[in-house]
Amino acid sequence: MKLGYKYYRNSLIKLIILSVACIGIFWDYFTGRGHPDTEQGALILIAVIMVVGNVWLFIAMRRAKRREQAAVAQARISDETHAITNTKQQPTLEEATRKRKGVRRFVSFWCVGGGLIFAIFGHDWLVNGLPVHWVGYLLILLGVLGLAGVNVFYGGPLDLRLDSQQQPPSPQQPTE
Repeated sequence: MKLGYKYYRNSLIKLIILSVACIGIFWDYFTGRGHPDTEQGALILIAVIMVVGNVWLFIAMRRAKRREQAAVAQARISDETHAITNTKQQPTLEEATRKRKGVRRFVSFWCVGGGLIFAIFGHDWLVNGLPVHWVGYLLILLGVLGLAGVNVFYGGPLDLRLDSQQQPPSPQQPTE
């Protein structure tokens, strides 16, 4: 079974994220701030795996995309009507608004919960000189504002303005 483009793309993204951490390890090693017992052979092995893995996944992703595009082109040629049927129905405006509202509420509660965890347990931690409990207070504030109806998701897929734009215009009442 041949794997598809999305599988390779997702794997490449994960490996790139891990590669960023490896670059940080190399930077510490070469600037002299790394652990003194670090083996050079292990660093070389990590670098080789990182480079070969990224290149291999990139090539596999490109080949899978070409394979999928060739299959689509072949299907279009063989199909005389060129009709593409979509069995998945589009959600109604009310359903999409309801789902966005639920996700906004869910994310806001998670911000409040995560902020509480950071605020309670983060008094002894610093991230680049910034106390973690301050980040917790900020998350709590964003979560509470989101629950209160303030548009804290401005510009994103959960933007409150999307709900008002998708509502059909109400019919005008005739004036006498």
